[in-house]
Amino acid sequence: MNVNYSIKNPNSFVRKHPNLLSPQHFISFRMKIRFTLLFVALTIVTLLHAEQPPAASWIAFPEKSDGESVDTLRYLRKEFTVKEKLQQATIYHFTDDEGVVYLDGTALPGSRVTRPGKNIQAFEVTDLLTAGDHTVGVRALNHGGPRGTILRLNLVYSDGTQEDVFSDESWGALDKQADGWCKTGFASEVQEPVCFGVGAIPPWGTLIDMDFFYNADALANIQKIKRERDERIAVLTEKIAQEPREESKVIYRNGLPLIQIGEKEYTPMIYMSHFWQGFDSNPDFVKNVEHFRDAGIHLYGIGVEVSDVWNDYGKYDFSPAKEKIARMLDIDPEARFLFCIGAYQAPKWWVMDNQDELVRYANAEVNFKENDTNRNCAQPSYASEIWCTEFSECVRLLVEYLEATPYASRIFGYRIDSGVYLEWHYYGMGGFEPDVSEPMNRAFRKWLAKEYGTDEALQSAWGDPTATIISAHMPGQVAREHNGAGSIRDPQVDRAAVDSLRCMSECLTNLMLKVDHVAKEASHRKALVGNFCGYFFGMNFPAEGWHLENRRILASPDVDFQAQPPCYDRRFRDFGGGEPTRSLAESYRLHGKLNLVEWDTRTHVVTERVYSYGDNPTDSVNLLARDFSQSLIRGTGFWYFDFGQGWYEDPLIGEYLKKLQPIRQNAADCSSVAKVALVGDLESVFYHGVEKINATITSSINGTLDLLTHAGAPFDAIASTDIGLPGLPDYQVYIFMNLCYLTPEHQATIERLRKAGKTLVWLYAPGYLTPDGASLESFEATTGMKITMLPDDPEAQPNLLRPFFRATDAKKFHQGYRKKLADSSTSYYFPNGSLDADTLRELLKTEGIHIYGGDATTSLYANGNYLMISTSDAGKQTLRFPQKVRLLQLLPERKEIPGSADSFTINAARRTTYLFQYFTE
Repeated sequence: MNVNYSIKNPNSFVRKHPNLLSPQHFISFRMKIRFTLLFVALTIVTLLHAEQPPAASWIAFPEKSDGESVDTLRYLRKEFTVKEKLQQATIYHFTDDEGVVYLDGTALPGSRVTRPGKNIQAFEVTDLLTAGDHTVGVRALNHGGPRGTILRLNLVYSDGTQEDVFSDESWGALDKQADGWCKTGFASEVQEPVCFGVGAIPPWGTLIDMDFFYNADALANIQKIKRERDERIAVLTEKIAQEPREESKVIYRNGLPLIQIGEKEYTPMIYMSHFWQGFDSNPDFVKNVEHFRDAGIHLYGIGVEVSDVWNDYGKYDFSPAKEKIARMLDIDPEARFLFCIGAYQAPKWWVMDNQDELVRYANAEVNFKENDTNRNCAQPSYASEIWCTEFSECVRLLVEYLEATPYASRIFGYRIDSGVYLEWHYYGMGGFEPDVSEPMNRAFRKWLAKEYGTDEALQSAWGDPTATIISAHMPGQVAREHNGAGSIRDPQVDRAAVDSLRCMSECLTNLMLKVDHVAKEASHRKALVGNFCGYFFGMNFPAEGWHLENRRILASPDVDFQAQPPCYDRRFRDFGGGEPTRSLAESYRLHGKLNLVEWDTRTHVVTERVYSYGDNPTDSVNLLARDFSQSLIRGTGFWYFDFGQGWYEDPLIGEYLKKLQPIRQNAADCSSVAKVALVGDLESVFYHGVEKINATITSSINGTLDLLTHAGAPFDAIASTDIGLPGLPDYQVYIFMNLCYLTPEHQATIERLRKAGKTLVWLYAPGYLTPDGASLESFEATTGMKITMLPDDPEAQPNLLRPFFRATDAKKFHQGYRKKLADSSTSYYFPNGSLDADTLRELLKTEGIHIYGGDATTSLYANGNYLMISTSDAGKQTLRFPQKVRLLQLLPERKEIPGSADSFTINAARRTTYLFQYFTE
């Protein structure tokens, strides 16, 4: 486990935890990819009205910096006194990762933890204790991640009385061994240990049996509570067992997606928990569930990590999955579940037993101690047939287990997770250039045989007379980092590198579709199935980490939904930012699939300030309202996700949640009114090149998205392959963000749009790459302009994409060019790959696109009946409509806007989200 602590008080702690994150998502490369999680410990003091916690605390040596304790011994000690007539003495102990218990300077046998999270050490030490002073100690060793020791020494006397010596802040801590460190009367200076919390706190509270670390009174009370809870669950389970197992479907009505379960329809609003979420260890989590329940939101995400239920080859214990569902139903008897099966990391025993099946990196060695899966970690190659088979079997057995329980009728879907932060990005993509393992080499040869058939065809394609299919291997660092066409890969010169990335993408997709198919079949095709997938915006490391076969994935009958978090830049997430999803959102409706956005917006409750912009409950509600409003307007589902930290545990947030169902269930027209399409091309991403800190093309993509959220004109984000599909709106302006690689399919699409008189906007080098190599002729045919390549001068143009082009037969348009073509279409071209706000607004107005409002500090979204603005600064905002309308404000509070007009001016408050419903006269 990989956790770094920053202690705030004895009953809470802050954790930086990439090992357990989903979000997680990507941070600006100017920051470490680290995430901080806050947990509030279970306080049994209040429950029992006791002055002292009746349980042991998790303690450790107070490290000065992150990673200070990795693979370094630390020492913890406590002196105590035994009274006369001792009848029995028992020590209970657990250390993450390894601990040896000492009593009066002597090590007790067998205290090494061989399976962290599974074994509790128990020592009968009655014969070793006499009346008088003694010392207990622990020699602790941490291999990375969370460090913590918990210990209880239970002393039972002949008169029936009991005493407990608990690990707590009264212990002493040493960073090195000293003579007599675990003997009574040790005179050297010791430090006060850091105390993470009392009792069953995350992440340990759900991994080990904490009953051994409470005193007798506390344990009796806990057991009483458990008995009462189990009785309630038994009655509820018997009732649920009579419910039929109904099929779940994704449907669309009035432009909005719905989840249909049997004959009943649910708005896709979900509260998502995490795999390690504990009910007993986190009371704020329980309060959050109650908030959503009381708001009439009864869909929840809950799940397990395969490493917690897959104990060895052919050995599984799926009972935690059943237990979590039962516990959630005890809080909300109306609950229905998206059950998540996570393989963020393969079980450690599997990794160590199958080292030949692991990912290898072109520019780094595997680090077996690395728990951040975005780095050079030890995880299975997606080309490993062994992993594919055994992971799929685990998924099948787990789904079959759940489908055989009485709770099957309450499971509407399964989400299968793997890869970096559970998001199906290739392990180590964050600059470590996967995957050059032997499993991937074997897969690459099969891929080449399928693609080329003969050595002669391969040699011709690669321009290498020595290449053979049987001897081919994944290219190394030099070939991977070579960009033969300036800032982008050349389809001829860099063919081997591009082929390797296509193979890697295919292997990832094959595994995803296999486990999805297994889950779909195991549920008798009754449940929805999907994954984190479909990323395009807000990402770096494109070909290594994006989901480039998404067209194939969305075409699968085994895939019903995909999920993504929103973009993480401050410009997106701070007040006034659009916080758009990373997906090409409109694609999902066209394919009959569901897009679920993971809104992991930090509220004022968060202690750490990464991506935290709300300072009070009102701020938090306005940020959450922006999330909800965007999903409503752009036709997505969503889940709120707080990493189990209790971010929604505030009365004002609870009241806000109660407003959502009535708005979402309103039979309004939520169809798109966009006349602007933001077009992403997944095929071209293979040619973006390895992007380090300065991600050029993706910066252009993200900058264009950011501008559109402020431009005041509704837009849809689509894939280039969506153009021409039935149901696609009739856009006027198509902004092609990255169409550098031109296929015959693309050429046909462009021709259709031109004949229809559409406006086509091109960024950087559209059509410059073809299957035959780089081509200015193709570039010119794409833009309809005469193109000249300028001499390369990095010193004169240090931050520009290379090579640099200009149009010689078109009119200047700000930093780009504009040309009316003979077929009545209009072509715009921006050589540096980006526009500014003024340029974009003028372009839209020139092409007759209606501007509803908004400005540089205000984001705006609109559809057929709703309009949202989210402000940074206070001031007047004028909202303009294509025709006269009546206006009803829904958020932040409901109120009628008097009059009927085609424009309204409101005095907008700062840091506020306004959601309006408008009615055409």
